[in-house]
Amino acid sequence: MLKQLISLFAEKFITSRSEWVGGQGYPSSNQSTFSLQKDTWGKYVAPTDGYFFVKENNAEDIANVSIYTPDMYVSCVGKEWIRLFIPVRKGQEVSYYFNVRDGASSSSTTFAFAKSVGAS
Repeated sequence: MLKQLISLFAEKFITSRSEWVGGQGYPSSNQSTFSLQKDTWGKYVAPTDGYFFVKENNAEDIANVSIYTPDMYVSCVGKEWIRLFIPVRKGQEVSYYFNVRDGASSSSTTFAFAKSVGAS
């Protein structure tokens, strides 16, 4: 009987709050940023569930930017701008890399982590 009541309550809660529940996985505005020098690998351990990303508005000099975890890998070559992200779980290690084209003046770019809305 108690198990059925708990199940009913959970079902009603989720049904009535489905939009709220669905929004808990989206990235929040709570972000940590860090720079990385060209031709180096960086490592980051996620403090909560969230998204690791790079957002570069002046990417003409970038030859490659990469982000990976044991589960997923994303990479691209710069053109005008770059937007890459990868979802990560709390405690998961993320590796990231960036290098530039020969003769380029850029020497670093900024990566960031945004926690999920529902992450504690």
